[in-house]
Amino acid sequence: MQGELEAAIDYYGRALEIFDHLGNKQGSSQTQSNLGLIYQRKGDLTLAQDLFQKSIDAKDQLGDDQGVATTKLNLGLVLQIKGEWDLAKSLFEEASMALRIWEMSAGLLPRKTTWVIFTRSGR
Repeated sequence: MQGELEAAIDYYGRALEIFDHLGNKQGSSQTQSNLGLIYQRKGDLTLAQDLFQKSIDAKDQLGDDQGVATTKLNLGLVLQIKGEWDLAKSLFEEASMALRIWEMSAGLLPRKTTWVIFTRSGR
């Protein structure tokens, strides 16, 4: 498993360089988010947090509200693992609201997944 994670980091790292070189901000932001998930899996929460925040900032500049919300959920999970409960809760609330707005505008029924994540932790 560890070897697969290292290979994924290598491939995503190369992809990020290419996206950055091409000026493809959408590709860069998604790749940063994917790398954040890998580093979270490896237990490098500080790097995962940094990558998620960079992805959120880029997606916000692109107007990708759904991408911002989804990445805030990932960042919230990292903060929850780190014990930063108040900040994690704030991110979960922001993401939940944004996703509900997006789902309603798309004619979908809102989900209740974000609070399940937080409340199952006992907080």
